[in-house]
Amino acid sequence: MASNVETGGYQPDRYIARSWALLTSEKGWWKPVLICMAASFVPIVGPLAVLGYALEWSRRVAWGSTEGPSRHVKVGELIRSGWRGVVVAGGWTLASMVVSNILGNVPYMGELLDFVWSVFGILLGMVFMAAAVRATIYQDFKAGYRVKTLYQMTAEDPRGLLRVWLIQLAAYIVDFVASMAIIVPTIVSSLSWIVRLFEYVENYSSYYRYGVGDSYVLEIVAALIGRFGPAIVLAILVAIAVEVFSKLLMYAGLGLWMRRFDVDKWGKEEDPLPERAITAKAEASEAAAPVAPIEPEPVAPEPEAPEPIEPAEPAEQQVVADEPVADADDEPPVPGADEEPETPAEEEEEIAAVEPVAVALPAEPAPAASAADAQSPTETDTPSA
Repeated sequence: MASNVETGGYQPDRYIARSWALLTSEKGWWKPVLICMAASFVPIVGPLAVLGYALEWSRRVAWGSTEGPSRHVKVGELIRSGWRGVVVAGGWTLASMVVSNILGNVPYMGELLDFVWSVFGILLGMVFMAAAVRATIYQDFKAGYRVKTLYQMTAEDPRGLLRVWLIQLAAYIVDFVASMAIIVPTIVSSLSWIVRLFEYVENYSSYYRYGVGDSYVLEIVAALIGRFGPAIVLAILVAIAVEVFSKLLMYAGLGLWMRRFDVDKWGKEEDPLPERAITAKAEASEAAAPVAPIEPEPVAPEPEAPEPIEPAEPAEQQVVADEPVADADDEPPVPGADEEPETPAEEEEEIAAVEPVAVALPAEPAPAASAADAQSPTETDTPSA
């Protein structure tokens, strides 16, 4: 369905299309969605599990996964993840409400400041969700309250967060249109019935004075439920379906946005963000792109190739000269650099071994000395005579 959408790596746009491609990447992708919809009807625990399911998927997407939501999960872990997300996002939301209340009570400018803060709250809401994802990545509440790190991430790419928020905006529009498409036709088709109902209530309003009107109230309520109940239930189902879809897509979008910050290089939760090589790689590729095609083209003309045909041997010498240069370039990163100094050391040992041989030569005058000694006995013999 969305096979032409690239879901790997980081991209600064197309969050809606890429999130949808991730959600629908596997067969039977609609089954986890239906399970999440059914779980939403379970009080307290169900919504926590659905939120934890979305957060855990966002965590895997942030790590670079291109798979859809996992189908092999543990409900207890999902509830814990959902509770962690509620504590983090809920804590930030309470702090935002306090600030909004303070700004709203400012004299003369309270309404304006409250309005500005509510508009700014769109971005803050996405930041609070990103804080919940970060706490899920570290499996720690404290990771979601690192103000400095959250500020660095938001300041780095606020537009990306607003692009993810467009998923929620689209969900609101779809929910509103679908609800109106269900409720408005029901109301229009029931106008005559509503008029008769008002007449009925007006005619029997006198019974309330005698305490016998309770049965008529129950009768009216039952009539309203019977008339509008199916449309209301259908609208609720549509709203829950849209909410589940938007929640999964939004948290998938936040996981895609998190890829910008190299999650695999993160350290402890209190550590600052690592150096991002994405911009450097982009700049390097842009700088190398114009140089690479330009340089080979002027070098490519090889009119000189026929000239060195006669000195074939020098051409081989050039190749041999290039090989040691390449080896010299490769030596610094490779530990082979330690092997080269061993050869001069062996030469020094050989030289040192030659020197004692040179010193052994003076041993030859020893027989000359013995000849002198041989003459000395004659001299010694003379005095003896």
